[in-house]
Amino acid sequence: MATYGSSKPSPLVDRINGTQATTVSEWTERYLTILEGRKLKPKTMSEYHKYLKAVNAHLGEFALHKVETKDIASFLNQWVNAGKVTMANCIRALLRDLFREAIAEGVLKSNPAEDTRNQRVDIQRERITLDAWRLICKAADTLPAWVGPRLDLALVTGQRLGDIQAVRWEDIKDGRFYIKQAKTGF
Repeated sequence: MATYGSSKPSPLVDRINGTQATTVSEWTERYLTILEGRKLKPKTMSEYHKYLKAVNAHLGEFALHKVETKDIASFLNQWVNAGKVTMANCIRALLRDLFREAIAEGVLKSNPAEDTRNQRVDIQRERITLDAWRLICKAADTLPAWVGPRLDLALVTGQRLGDIQAVRWEDIKDGRFYIKQAKTGF
């Protein structure tokens, strides 16, 4: 049950009388079909399902046209306060698109997610020490023979695990090593 701001879930009377407006939960079902039409990768769709599940748990009973910016801000602040700023930003991006699609189909006139703030993500990095690297390499000696060279390649190139796993001998052309990056941005 949602408890944000002055917005209220659709009253039972409206649902019984059939005068009920589209709820967030109902619209997310339609939005999923829109997303499926975009031919997104399975991993991306899996992430969107996760975000929409969280949205429905908190805003699902709201009438779509009654969701206000403060409702979305309160919902997103739960994630920020839990230290999950990246999750809050991803859900915000999804909500902006979700409401944009509702506007495109004439269900809404304005986008309440548009005026929310994107949170600043502080990247936390930890450097690996030479001693730690040596321990990792020593442990790799007990694994299949290809693991050690792949670790070295990852260290030298700074590539992601998926990119290193996709490396083939055919990627070396004219004395140069070409890497096809699987992920190039958000």
